[in-house]
Parts: sequence; structure tokens; C-alpha cells
Amino acid sequence: MGEPKTFEDNFQEFVKNIETNAVTFFETVADTFVGKAESLRDGTEFDAVELPRDLAAHKNSQTEWWYYTGHGKTDSGKEFGFELVFFKRRTDEDKFSLVPLRLFGNPLYFAHFALTDVTEKKFRYAHRKSANGVFDLPASASEKHFHLRLGDWSLRESHGTHILRATANNIVWEANLKPTKPAVLNGKEKIGVSYKDEGQASRYFSYTRMEMEGDMIFGGEPEHFTGSAWMDREFGTWTPTERQKGWDWFSIQLDNNCEIMCYQLRDSERQPVAFFERNLRQRKRRF
Repeated sequence: MGEPKTFEDNFQEFVKNIETNAVTFFETVADTFVGKAESLRDGTEFDAVELPRDLAAHKNSQTEWWYYTGHGKTDSGKEFGFELVFFKRRTDEDKFSLVPLRLFGNPLYFAHFALTDVTEKKFRYAHRKSANGVFDLPASASEKHFHLRLGDWSLRESHGTHILRATANNIVWEANLKPTKPAVLNGKEKIGVSYKDEGQASRYFSYTRMEMEGDMIFGGEPEHFTGSAWMDREFGTWTPTERQKGWDWFSIQLDNNCEIMCYQLRDSERQPVAFFERNLRQRKRRF
């Protein structure tokens, strides 16, 4: 005969049964009102990047982003840097405690916009989020062609030119970006596959140098500007582990027409993970 159960054993079993029943209840509610969760794995996770198809959004990718950074100068000589990034997150596998997040929106959209006025030493930042709820800004990401929007912020592509728009307090920023080099396919296999822990992967590519021109209002009169930009695009379905909780990332455009991207992954203790990758992009060669 086995040992009799203690009060603590019985209590833990009682709590576990409550949690199991609660999970079943909330999943049933979510299935009824917003549909069943999808696995978000369709067998293409290790396929090569295909352009221009992969500029557009992907239904079966849990996480994807479109990340633009760059630097420019206005006709009056003001120097600035910018960041504009859109995130799209499918919530099929996400929970807040015991509650499926898809009850509150699927997918969720996030966007960040920042301008650094180098000349005046001013920094402006704005962010948005939307689940397309009653009180949210409208958001969408086309799966047929490259076109995203969140309110009046947008990213789209037309005849090879990336067209960006963002606004903030007393700021209106619009730019046209045109790649001057082919996309760089990041990853060990040089097909755009970036491996994660647990045998998972994302697809990842970059436009490392893009000619930029546009117009902006930054606390004053409208000004025309020119400059150079960088675009990162990553998408896939993966589960973060204790070894991959964050990252530090740098993109560097050199005066000799070369570009360098370097980054490190950090674990749950904010320590660097033993992983390293380097891409050096030249006019005709890549290392």
C-alpha cells in the first residue's frame, strides 16, 4: 500500500483540478466566440526567403516585424535619425494567466516611431497598439502585398519603393525608400533561416542600404530631406526559452559602401548567449 496523502497533497491536487477546469472553461469560451487556436506551424518554417512575397504579412507566423532605421539631413542642414517599426502578433498560443489572449484580439498590432534631432539635440518617441477593438485605431496587414497600417501610420511598397508614414505631436513624417542593393539573407544556411532554440527557426532578411527622401514637419515648417536607411524583416513561430529573452542589435553603414550588422542574444539573467553571427555587405562581395 502507498503512503496516505497529506493535507498538502490533497490541497495541491484540489488547486490543480481547479486550474484544469478553468483552462478548459476559458478555452471553450474562446473557441465559441473567436474560434479555435491554430498551431501556426504549416511546414514552411525552414523554407528559403522568397521576395517580394515575404515582404507581405503571413497568416501562419506567430510573430513578425518590419523594422526601419536611418539617418538624414533636411535641405536647411538639420541632421536627424529615425526609427519606424511595425509588429504583428498572432495570439493563438498566448495566455494571460489562464485566459487565452485571443479573446481580446487576434492578431495584435504594435508600432513604434522615433525621431532624433541631432542638430537641436531633441528626441521624440511615440507608440501605438491595436487589437481592432471598439476603441482601438484600425489596423491591418495584407497577406497579398506589402501594406500595413495602424491608424494613419503606414508601410507599403510600390514598384520597388518602400513608402513610410508616421505622425506624433507636432510631427508629420513621410519618406520614400529605395533599396540600392539586393536583400541580405541572414542565417546559417544563407537562405534567410535564423535558428532558435528547441529546433525552431524564423526567416530573416535585411535591406542594408536604401536611398531615402521625403518631407517632414518637426515642430516647425515643412522640410524636405534626403538620407540613407536600413530595413530588417523577420517572421516565424517560435517559443522563447530561458536562453533567448532579449537582444542587442546594431546596424552600421560605412562611408566605403559597406554595411555591418552585429547583435547578441541575452538570457533571462541578461547575460550574452554563446551565439554569434556577422554579416559584412560590400558592393560586390559578402562575408
